[in-house]
Amino acid sequence: MQRTNLPRFLIHTSLAFAVLSWARPDHAGSGARAADADAERRPLVLEDELSPLDPLRAPSDADRDRIESAALFSAARMKEQREDYPGALRLYQRALRYDPDAAPILREIVQLAFSLGRSAEAVRYAKKAAELEASDPQMLQRLATYLTDEGDLEGALGLYEKALPLLADQKEQGDYLLLRMEMGKLYLFGGKFDSAADAFAEVMQALESPEGQGPDAKTRRRLKSDRSATYELLGSGLLAAGRRDEATRAFQKAHELQPQPGILGFHLAQVRAAADEHAAALESLQEYLDSHQTRMGVAPYELLAQLLEKLGKSDELVPRLEKLKSDDAGNLTLAYFLAERYRESAQFEMAEPLLAHILAQNPGPEPDESFIALQTRCYRTLVNIYRSSKRSEPLLALLGQVMERDGNLSGLGEEGRALGEDDELMRGVVEAARARGSQGGDGLSFDQRLAVAFLAFEAKQADVASEFFGSAIEARRDEAARLLRLWGFGLVLLEKYEQAIEVFNRALAERVLPEGAPDFHYHLAAALEMAGRTDEALVAARKAAELAEKDADKLDDLALDMGGRIAWISYHAKRYDEARKSYEQLIEKLEALPATEKSRDLARDARLVLSNICVQLGDMPAAEEWLEQVLDEFPDDIAALNDLGYLWADAGKHLHRALRMVEQAVAGDADNEAYRDSLGWALYRLGRFEEAAAELQKAASVDAPDGVILDHLGDTLLKLNRPDEARAAWNRALEVFARDRDAEKEKSVREKLEALPASPTANAS
Repeated sequence: MQRTNLPRFLIHTSLAFAVLSWARPDHAGSGARAADADAERRPLVLEDELSPLDPLRAPSDADRDRIESAALFSAARMKEQREDYPGALRLYQRALRYDPDAAPILREIVQLAFSLGRSAEAVRYAKKAAELEASDPQMLQRLATYLTDEGDLEGALGLYEKALPLLADQKEQGDYLLLRMEMGKLYLFGGKFDSAADAFAEVMQALESPEGQGPDAKTRRRLKSDRSATYELLGSGLLAAGRRDEATRAFQKAHELQPQPGILGFHLAQVRAAADEHAAALESLQEYLDSHQTRMGVAPYELLAQLLEKLGKSDELVPRLEKLKSDDAGNLTLAYFLAERYRESAQFEMAEPLLAHILAQNPGPEPDESFIALQTRCYRTLVNIYRSSKRSEPLLALLGQVMERDGNLSGLGEEGRALGEDDELMRGVVEAARARGSQGGDGLSFDQRLAVAFLAFEAKQADVASEFFGSAIEARRDEAARLLRLWGFGLVLLEKYEQAIEVFNRALAERVLPEGAPDFHYHLAAALEMAGRTDEALVAARKAAELAEKDADKLDDLALDMGGRIAWISYHAKRYDEARKSYEQLIEKLEALPATEKSRDLARDARLVLSNICVQLGDMPAAEEWLEQVLDEFPDDIAALNDLGYLWADAGKHLHRALRMVEQAVAGDADNEAYRDSLGWALYRLGRFEEAAAELQKAASVDAPDGVILDHLGDTLLKLNRPDEARAAWNRALEVFARDRDAEKEKSVREKLEALPASPTANAS
């Protein structure tokens, strides 16, 4: 089924040039390219008149796809000759969808997308080209590095794996070993320990080879750039795969390169613990504990706890930690670990001073991330203690500290959410805050007021949140704009739309932002629409867009969203003709802007919504075209693959291609019932009813299945000659359509039910 809940980078120059040179190895400038293109398109001169050919067989779907691809490719060439480069790019991309294995089309797309400044788009297709035509290991490695930086670790690893056999005859050379090192890291981060160990073992063997053999000096320096850290990483990967002897060698080599008291002891303790040599492991670990090292964080103390438990000496843990703490008073990590053990045994009076001491430490102007993380854990532990002991006053003070440091309470994680669910403690915090506030002066700090407001939103107490946001604004008028925005957002999230409207109108009335700023008009428009006040919402949205137009140089994310707000309001209000026009105008504006990640994502979302609007208006060709345009730029967008595949299947056309598309969507999100319904419906249209029923039953197994899914399931079950089950599915669909007041679908299902023969059970009764 088509989804109805629709959502609303520039690449390094060196990579761009590398991709270009790889994607079009024969590229020699536009003049040469034009000459080559002319030669390729020189007409064929025929001496004799052609006579018609009688085909030996009817063309298959694959034949038709290749013919369509060739036609699109030719049309793209013509647009490129006419210098309509965006149009040419779109046609090349569509040609590729009809013939996904056509490497020459991919080269055209990559080159043209880069030349248009659409780098992200070019890289998406370059990745596809690399997967299809892996011939340049350097290019594959550059793309893999880029994907790693973007967080696509699986994609990067796939490219490295394609590059590996291309360097198989260079196993002792730099490129091969550096590649294996990167692969080992990605395998390790992905939990593929055996593969990581294999890669790291190759690197270590090469590094241990005598001078004059193995990698050159430059490669050795790069692999050892951070000295022992490389060998520590190798050792960790090898140990994770259970290769203890090799791990031991790596850890010992790290110690040779950069001796650090105790670090080797910790690593050897890990190895011996993995071999179930618990007493020997404890002896090695003691070397680390006696060294007063802190680099390994809490891991050594966790290992200590595990070893003592294995040895039946868990009661020795706290006394040992206390002895270590007395000998190493400045070890904050140790202090935290000991405080956690006190908390676990409800010795709160022992834990609190240790945690307070850590929080009192000044992180300095450039705090270390590990120290900030340690303090965050301390905050969470103290919140747990105060929550467990129902102590509102110290909790209020602590929440103020967190708010002062972070500007929000999100760092408290699950502990913060648990506070909002504790009604008794929530009342205590609010009463404590009110009591402090009544004292006047600094009785209740600004950060404490704001913390209570945030906590009230977490507890879904809109009135309490409003009380303390108002109090926070009184305490710090210079923060009014930020606070009113947060206040309004929170009310919208709680579906208190009328109250949110009051807050945003207050911001406008009090002119908390410079004159001409569109922000609060923009936010007000959303609240008005959600309150069902569409005409007022459109006035506010148009005012926001008008103000944003006056400051055209300020092209921030909010400015890009302005036009989309007008379109969204009309769409949400089901004013589809207005919404269609607004979204088309939005896309026209976005296409004229530089290609940024934000602008391209907005254009994609607008096209997805436009497709849905056109479905509602019955304009199926336009609905399909908007989805085609999404897939031109984002070929793996599973939402567009699903929607277009479903529309084609529902219309009974391009069925084999539709099936491939919805299969890709399901592979990308197997738990999405709409995608699985599309797969079932495509199988139904192909006459594969048993398979269709299996998919549709999965789609209908959710708590509240969509009526369309149930309707499709009924159709399929009837094809399988299971009329009673079909009747049950249609009756459930009827209930959903009646509830949703979808008269047209309700009528269709009633007609199907009336056409069914009476069930044997009904006749017997």
